[in-house]
Amino acid sequence: MAVANKLWAQFKANMANIVTILNLLLGYFSITMALQGEFKIAGLAIFWATLLDRLDGKIATKLKLESPLGEQLDSLSDLVSFGIAPAILLYATFFAELGTIGFIITSLFPVAGAVRLARYNLLPTKGSFDGIPITMAGGTAAALAIAPFLDNKVIVVFLGVLLLSFLMVSKFPYSKNLNISRSKTINVIFMLLTGLTFIFVLYIQLVNILLLLFSIYMLTGIIKKISSGRL
Repeated sequence: MAVANKLWAQFKANMANIVTILNLLLGYFSITMALQGEFKIAGLAIFWATLLDRLDGKIATKLKLESPLGEQLDSLSDLVSFGIAPAILLYATFFAELGTIGFIITSLFPVAGAVRLARYNLLPTKGSFDGIPITMAGGTAAALAIAPFLDNKVIVVFLGVLLLSFLMVSKFPYSKNLNISRSKTINVIFMLLTGLTFIFVLYIQLVNILLLLFSIYMLTGIIKKISSGRL
């Protein structure tokens, strides 16, 4: 019993980091699927990684498990799952035939993501993010890569990559708190419904709806910046 209690205590103390590592593994899984031509599965892995990224923060805050190690691990995992994995997925689906040019175009995304993460780690926390979070940018990029209505529309996806890369390094304000309620039960239900929705939109060819939701979030920061009069 004592051994079981000790193991549980160790597991609980590292729970947030375990979820973060699962996020990293989903990013790696997405990359392997993209290389095998399983693009929808690769996109799905990135979407699920966004849920785990949200979950590890909640666990760390709730159980008071924040640590410098956890913060660095989270940033490295985010760079893989929401910077490198989406870039490889975009390259495989739209830009591989362009060779070096395709590489240069898609390389902008993880570079901007790395700058975004480094800036976030160095700057003090405020009520909103400066620049779109890499998690949201990565989810949007994944949706761009597998959205049915964007098949063969390389120029549109190219512009999307440029816009997402710019928004990550911009100082447009984006809200941090997307909770619909402080209720634990409602938040759990919201997380479950979000996960089921991701599966639904992927396998019933409605990724367009998901892309629309990501686009609306992107516009909020631009609108806030314009309305503040400080471009």
